[in-house]
Amino acid sequence: MQKTITAFVFIFFLICSTSTIGRTEMRPVPKYRAGIPPFKVLANILETNRADSGKTTKKTKNRGPCLTWLADADARLQAQSILQNRINQIFSVRNLGNQLLLSSGTVDYGVRYLHTPVLLITGISDSKSIEAFTNGYDFLTPDIRHDLDHLHRPLTIKKQQTKTKKKLLLDYVEDNIDFQVTQAVLRYGDRIKSGRLAVIGSVFDSTNSYDKGKNKLIIINVNGKKDEKKLKRLKLMSMLDKNLLQYVGRKQKAEVRNQQTENKK
Repeated sequence: MQKTITAFVFIFFLICSTSTIGRTEMRPVPKYRAGIPPFKVLANILETNRADSGKTTKKTKNRGPCLTWLADADARLQAQSILQNRINQIFSVRNLGNQLLLSSGTVDYGVRYLHTPVLLITGISDSKSIEAFTNGYDFLTPDIRHDLDHLHRPLTIKKQQTKTKKKLLLDYVEDNIDFQVTQAVLRYGDRIKSGRLAVIGSVFDSTNSYDKGKNKLIIINVNGKKDEKKLKRLKLMSMLDKNLLQYVGRKQKAEVRNQQTENKK
């Protein structure tokens, strides 16, 4: 009798434990944010770019932000230059040099919990952060130096050669954008592969270095792709108004003029 009770108790606990394990494994699958595909967000960004600095502030239904924006902490760079109908649409993250490492947790929140379909990384063509890094920043406070120290990874000091300081600074800005996009692609590769995220690198051209007009946003990198022709052939770009593609690619006006001069010879 005692053996029968013992066996019954053993079987009872075995069933309970099996049931518990089953319940543990049946976790709810997190639902991705349904809504705007990446190309529509990019189209909105570039439409704002073509328009008059995003003056539209018409309220729309609040579905949460469609854009995680990692931008340089420069007062000249504001949300109204990036997106029309921007109220509740931009999850903004700012730091010196638009560095993913400095704000990785906050960017994670925008990408993985708010499920924004676009991570837009934006530098500025004459970035004061990059300029301070390249010119020497020992005179700044320890905390500022600490933030700028991380730029040693994406940037290697270049020899000036025949380039002007303005052109050299823009090269650094582009190098930094490329590095930050690469880091983001590695970090969020699963969402990119599933088509739920596009990582877009851009430069806010405060100096008209790309000859598209002052204070225009130039797209120079998408998910790690940098070549202008390849960028324009991306599926993401094929869905856009062809006129918007003038803001895609890093060919700068000085290079265009030099090429034209070479062709005339």
